Amino acid sequence: MTAKNQLTREVDDLTTKLTNTENDKRAAETELVAIQTERDGLSARTAALEGEVKRLRRELEDEKEKTTQLKEAEEKNAGDGLRLTKLEVARVLRERNEYKEKYLSLLEQVRMNDELYLFKKSKKSSRWVDYFAALFSPAKRRQLEKVLDGTPRRPILGARNTPDIDEEDGGE
Repeated sequence: MTAKNQLTREVDDLTTKLTNTENDKRAAETELVAIQTERDGLSARTAALEGEVKRLRRELEDEKEKTTQLKEAEEKNAGDGLRLTKLEVARVLRERNEYKEKYLSLLEQVRMNDELYLFKKSKKSSRWVDYFAALFSPAKRRQLEKVLDGTPRRPILGARNTPDIDEEDGGE
């Protein structure tokens, strides 16, 4: 009986193994079908991408040919494009002369402004001399007050009062 039980157990074990193996086979077959479907989709996509690559390469070659043709045409016409007519040359020269005149007039204005500045500066230094001279002479004081009335400085104080030094003049 033990031998019979052992054989029955072995048959049951083998049947279980067979069932498990069949289940594994079915799972592997479904996985194989899924992988084959995915492979077919990828191969179709690869074929489409290869077709697009070929199309893009053809377009690239066409564009290269067009650019080389344009460059050759530009090189042929480059010598023709540099020629200027007499009217264009005259216009350019006229504009150059106008700009030169404007430049020279600006230089003259700058020179005149510099001279005016130096003249005013030299007058300013003599103003102080006149100011201190006016402290001692009433006639000069009236004359200096007339000159300084148009300027934004303080009026001259009387001879007895001492003048305050302007902070904006820096004590000059």
